[in-house]
Amino acid sequence: MRDRQVFQEKILENGIKVFFYPDPGPGTTEFRIIIPFGTEHNTGNILHGSAHALEHMVCKRSKTYPEKRSFDCFLASEGGSCNACTNFRYTEYWAQSTSDIASALWEGLFDRVFNPIFSEQDWNTEKSIIQNESKKNRFHPGQDETSKLLKTEWLKVPSPELRNIFGFGEDLNMMSIDYFNHLHSETYFRLPVYILVAGQCDIEHIYQSLSKLSTKKNNLEVIPNKASWKNKNYQTVSNQVERFVIGWSGFMNEIDLPFEVVSNFVLNYLTNKSFGILHHWLREEKGWLYSISSGVNAWQNKNVIWALSLPLSDESAVNAVRKGIDEYIIRGLGDEKTLKKEVNRRIKSSVFSFQTLEKILDVAQNSLCIYGRILTENKLQSYWRSLCTDPKYLLSFYEKHMSPQIRGECYIIPAKAP
Repeated sequence: MRDRQVFQEKILENGIKVFFYPDPGPGTTEFRIIIPFGTEHNTGNILHGSAHALEHMVCKRSKTYPEKRSFDCFLASEGGSCNACTNFRYTEYWAQSTSDIASALWEGLFDRVFNPIFSEQDWNTEKSIIQNESKKNRFHPGQDETSKLLKTEWLKVPSPELRNIFGFGEDLNMMSIDYFNHLHSETYFRLPVYILVAGQCDIEHIYQSLSKLSTKKNNLEVIPNKASWKNKNYQTVSNQVERFVIGWSGFMNEIDLPFEVVSNFVLNYLTNKSFGILHHWLREEKGWLYSISSGVNAWQNKNVIWALSLPLSDESAVNAVRKGIDEYIIRGLGDEKTLKKEVNRRIKSSVFSFQTLEKILDVAQNSLCIYGRILTENKLQSYWRSLCTDPKYLLSFYEKHMSPQIRGECYIIPAKAP
């Protein structure tokens, strides 16, 4: 079977890296341009909210499409689409369409990102939109009041402040067309610039157009932001939960690929419906919960955070889980036979993981933005086979990164007991 994360990589003379995934299949094409300018760079002489505001303005007009949103309208009329987003370290632009207009798709996206036209009228409108968007995120860095508390009062996640992301009114009012022109020229041509290409297209033409760009070293100042404990053992009462929620978390303040892969494997192995010893104990045997929430988040600012959350039916279940969970975890990680079954399940089920070009690019882009390279399926599976079937290694990993003396605990009590 073809490895869906193997790309043809080419480094141009100006340092831009192009990753090409040729696909003769469904007749679609997608391009992504990843610029190393994000929220963490909004410091020093760069105003709060600048990276996000610039992204909004770049998406309006370009030399080839000088009318507002005319590139978007062209793509829509052909069944295609385009969009952009700003995150902590990068600003990402993407466009997709049927392959018969792949040339126009590339020209439009390339021109949008590298030859934008900024308009005072557009900025007056975008300022209002950005302020509205900021209000929508009032629980940042969480999604609601409770998750905001956990991400600020328990484990402080490495997320920028709301002002740093969107800017306040005074920040936005200081931005002008001259400011955007200068900001664009100073930030959008710094390395590393990543280009992801998938589908049918003239890749040589893409190389040629990118080779004409003048690039420079990225020495932009960044905002230091690391995960840290505010209250390692945190307890609160919330009127937003109706069950007793107990959770654990831990982190590493550096990007470590085996740590991310293994912690992700361990959490999924312990909690999935197929072989998860915690799922079988807490749901199938005891009926104390409906589902388990777990995951690993690798941040672009070089932090990796794992978390496990159990919404339980009553306080007696919480006490029993606190007392017995580590015994179950150690038993599960020591079961070599079931570990091998889980690795085999993962490898075989991966056939469903990359059904579209969009999904293939999503995974590749995530890997690029965190590790600076694309993690192939074969490499990931080699980690599973070598590390995740070895009980001795997994038990040592658990003791070092997830055991009671290492992890933090949060306990959320419903204001109105069920």
